Amino acid sequence: MIPIDIALYREEARALNAKLPRIFPEIPLGSYDARATIDTEWGPTEVDVYRPFGTRGQKLPVFFNIHGGGYCIGFREPDDPYCRLIAEWARCVVVNVGYVIAPEHAFPAPVEQCYSLLRWFHDRSNEFIVDSDRIAIGGHSAGGGIAAAVSLLQRQRGEFPMTTQILDYPYIDLATPPGEKDWGNADPEYRDELVNVFDNYVAWYLQDPGERAHLLASPAGASLNQVEGVCPALIIVAGRDSLAGEADRYARLLMETGVEVSYRKFPDSIHGFTHILPEGPARDAWKLIATHLGEMFMRER
Repeated sequence: MIPIDIALYREEARALNAKLPRIFPEIPLGSYDARATIDTEWGPTEVDVYRPFGTRGQKLPVFFNIHGGGYCIGFREPDDPYCRLIAEWARCVVVNVGYVIAPEHAFPAPVEQCYSLLRWFHDRSNEFIVDSDRIAIGGHSAGGGIAAAVSLLQRQRGEFPMTTQILDYPYIDLATPPGEKDWGNADPEYRDELVNVFDNYVAWYLQDPGERAHLLASPAGASLNQVEGVCPALIIVAGRDSLAGEADRYARLLMETGVEVSYRKFPDSIHGFTHILPEGPARDAWKLIATHLGEMFMRER
């Protein structure tokens, strides 16, 4: 592994993100209804809260959006337009979560912080006028890994209900070295560069190598009894993604235990496709997420 300067890497990632074309350019940026800092035992958590137009004062279900970034890149702003879209399409409150990141906050801090945030909203549902009986979580890449881990914690602790989890090309196997995953027909030089990036992600996030197989770091390696009874899941897979195999395994594992799983693979898409061009598959995936949320929330009215 060739070490990467984390500060420089974050600056470059933010600059690159600012140049990317937006999938939904018609949605205004910074369109959240409230920005708040929620105190949890794992530190203050910055959130942006979105509410569908015309629903002020109505108690609505709530969806927590967990951004990606290898557990190490810390900005939720790229998900801003998608959170507005989900709020409108699914008719729910959306909370865009700015969780702590590695290496400053290593495993399990992001997972425990997000779990604490869900519990905070459940216990103080009147502060943002949300339905404490209809709570969902979802995330993209590493955010999908956090969402899966929080769902497992909820199953273990039972402190609040959860309607569903949405795992969008989730990063849920940190035990398998990145170089041993299936990178398909990727150019060798490009593959080596990405393998090194993922090696750094793992080293930053899991500073104790013995934690790589931990259930909350690698849900894809769970046993049947560890996932039995977890909330229903929507799992979205990018076919041309080195993480596709672990998402497939986790979907089969949940199904084997009787967990309700909705599964969709976009065979020609790459990792991160919901946030980058081409537009068609990205729009389809966001519609799928919103439709799934709307249907699951309607069940529990």
